[in-house]
Amino acid sequence: TEDVDLKYKLKWLIPNSQKNEMEPIIITLYPGGQYKEEKPHEGEEFGYVLAGSIYVHIGEKKNKVKKGESFYFRPKANHYIS
Repeated sequence: TEDVDLKYKLKWLIPNSQKNEMEPIIITLYPGGQYKEEKPHEGEEFGYVLAGSIYVHIGEKKNKVKKGESFYFRPKANHYIS
């Protein structure tokens, strides 16, 4: 899946995993891109940065995550990566 407006590409690592508790994906963010903003929900969010750096936005907070670093949080506020 690719979104040219938000400048990202998404690849499902396990087909049809949307019905499972865990949805392993790889997201490629192009320069200036971001993944779609999501509302609070049950479960947890985890990510590992393979290259470059991203920002993880959770509510009003914004944290930089660099290559080789990971992030993990419970999505209690609107959230997205850029």
